[in-house]
Amino acid sequence: CKDANGYYYTCVRAGDLLWMAEDLRPLNNIPDLTVTSSASTWVDANENTPMEFLVDGAAYYNLAAIEKVVPAGWHVPSAGEADYMINKLGNHNTVGNLLKSRDFNWERPVKGLDSISFGGFPNGYIDRDGILQSKNKKGCWITSSTMKHGKVVSMEISLYNDTVYSPISHSHN
Repeated sequence: CKDANGYYYTCVRAGDLLWMAEDLRPLNNIPDLTVTSSASTWVDANENTPMEFLVDGAAYYNLAAIEKVVPAGWHVPSAGEADYMINKLGNHNTVGNLLKSRDFNWERPVKGLDSISFGGFPNGYIDRDGILQSKNKKGCWITSSTMKHGKVVSMEISLYNDTVYSPISHSHN
């Protein structure tokens, strides 16, 4: 799986689905993609404007940008596909530790098991004010699904437990 910059991502299998085992890297030269490190630019952008937000060397994307930046032939999983992966590995209450990277100290006595080499890092998320939240505390992965009120659905793993939070296992407020 190769991105527009020529980088090859590691992929893993859960059930009969393949998953990228790395976060998308910052990309350049993508037509119509606005790249920013400015909170005000992120906040002022229309939700239909494809945005890449760069913080601490990591890239965060809004839903409008995702389909532009995923490698050719790949797609962002739906909430149902994320739930399928979780159920193939166990259940929502225990799978988080199986997805947490062994290469990051999750600030717990036990490092992540990462049994399928998913490599989950606590990358946090960019809030609606353009501020990076929960870095080193929560891993968040966007899905292609939205809820009734238009908010994007994500799959989340917390530093504090082994639960994987997804829209099917709990409701987001």
